[in-house]
Amino acid sequence: MFNHLPLNALRYFEAVARLGSLKRAAVELSVTPSAVSLQVKSLEEWLGTSVFRRTASGLVLTAAGETVFKSAHTMLYELSVVLNTQRQSKDVDTLNVTTTPEFAALWLVPRLEDFYLRHPTIRIRVVPDTEVIDLLRSHDVHVAIRATSQGYPELYQEVLLDEQFGVFAAPRLLARAGDDPPRLIDLSWNANASAPFSWAEWCGQTGLQAWLGKELLDYCNEHLALQAAISGQGYVLASCVLADSSVKAGTLVPYRGETVLPGKSYLALCAPGKERHASVRAFLDWLHTQA
Repeated sequence: MFNHLPLNALRYFEAVARLGSLKRAAVELSVTPSAVSLQVKSLEEWLGTSVFRRTASGLVLTAAGETVFKSAHTMLYELSVVLNTQRQSKDVDTLNVTTTPEFAALWLVPRLEDFYLRHPTIRIRVVPDTEVIDLLRSHDVHVAIRATSQGYPELYQEVLLDEQFGVFAAPRLLARAGDDPPRLIDLSWNANASAPFSWAEWCGQTGLQAWLGKELLDYCNEHLALQAAISGQGYVLASCVLADSSVKAGTLVPYRGETVLPGKSYLALCAPGKERHASVRAFLDWLHTQA
């Protein structure tokens, strides 16, 4: 039934399409780029059509190539899941999880010890990255955790947390608060129009517009801004999700905690089918216990 299918050529083609390069596919497959090129050419001859367009910027999938890639990628991934499950290996399983540096440092990593206690044969390799990785083409990343206002219909996704933004300060700073407006800590990326929140909006809702007259302390990311608030440099308007561990530790206290601004939702994402892998499923279920 299957003896006429060019399975080896499909494996080479899938690697090129996923990685976007003959050279990167050759490294993954431990062969030469010319060997990869020959296999891709043999697949095109078997199909009677091209699977790539060669452009100045690199290889681009044709319509036929896109169709074949989706099927080949799904087939090879499902096969790898079945084979790895049946191997019954006692080795530690490693999951590569990508998320933003701030979420990794302030939310995920501090909680991982609980995961390891529950799942001693699974290790999480955290890959902090601000870039959104193409999970359909990357075999190296198993799960991504992202804050977003829109879904990813091409991916499997689970909602973890709904983000809100509130004001926080060090306890000693709140204890000596007077009538004068406090110093405010701001984020440099918050100046653009697409930012999810602003001091002007929060002050408008609380009637504290007088706070806006002072110069802002500017930091480039929320991790640094929260650390500045913990050290007593001023009040920070930040993610309640990212400030949570500091609030529980007593190093930050919410100010007017009833006034919060809506943010995005944190989603756990993976390529369709990967959520059925035992280790991925265990990690996703654990995330919900922490959310």
